[in-house]
Amino acid sequence: MSKRAAVAAPRRASNKTEQTKASAEEPTKRLTVDIPESLHTRIRVACARNKLQMKELVVQGIDRVLEQYE
Repeated sequence: MSKRAAVAAPRRASNKTEQTKASAEEPTKRLTVDIPESLHTRIRVACARNKLQMKELVVQGIDRVLEQYE
């Protein structure tokens, strides 16, 4: 008699922290964009002040903008 592994249904993240965590577990794709040096500096400084990785800030920003278009 064979046993099948139970597969949990995907659940929707209830808040931004869970959404960010879920995104971290999802397969990723690389996105390369050219941005003005001044914007890069602003991002780097904001991340340093808030102890964030640049990737976190950029992904959160893109997610926030996309919510307006969906």
